[in-house]
Amino acid sequence: MYQKTSSIAPGLASAQMNLGLALKQQGKYGEAEAALLLVKKLRPSARLMLNLGALFYEQGKFAEALEYFEESAKMGPVPAALERNLGDALRQLGKGKEAKVADQKALEKSEAELTTNPRAAGSRARLALLAARLGDFARARCEVAQVLSMESVSATARTDAVRAMEVMGQREKALEILKGAPKGLIDEVGRQPDLKDLRGDPKFLQLAGRL
Repeated sequence: MYQKTSSIAPGLASAQMNLGLALKQQGKYGEAEAALLLVKKLRPSARLMLNLGALFYEQGKFAEALEYFEESAKMGPVPAALERNLGDALRQLGKGKEAKVADQKALEKSEAELTTNPRAAGSRARLALLAARLGDFARARCEVAQVLSMESVSATARTDAVRAMEVMGQREKALEILKGAPKGLIDEVGRQPDLKDLRGDPKFLQLAGRL
């Protein structure tokens, strides 16, 4: 439907954005990049720069990802998710000290989100990952437990829970979260550069139906 809309109205930025995001979810990075870069010409925005950063991050192009995340931060308010993304890109580029500063800001903003909606699984899962990255393993485990107790949890939130367990060196717990996982969750894990070791684990390959 996004492709049809884009062909009918190629100048409609929202249609191109949605098409780019759908292609990204399918791992069609070249086509996704073309669609999102067209949006950049049509209607640049903080959200677009965030999406472009995420696209390059998933491909392991961390310097380009950081540039887009920083551009997004200049164009509007910096939400917790963007702060976390900045931390991820900085860490991948070996800038550990700067990454921790971004992680701390992201943690504080995630806490603020939860004061408004304590049942926000995405915010809580992000908080779990950030707590793990900052060395507060007890809190990270507690936040993961709360996320997994919720009825409706997105693939992205579960992926953050898996990432938190990996940071803490709890591979078996990470794999347990993935048991019986739908394809969407396996695909989400497959797009995370920092879960490369997990993806190579024979038990994960078995869960993914590749063994």
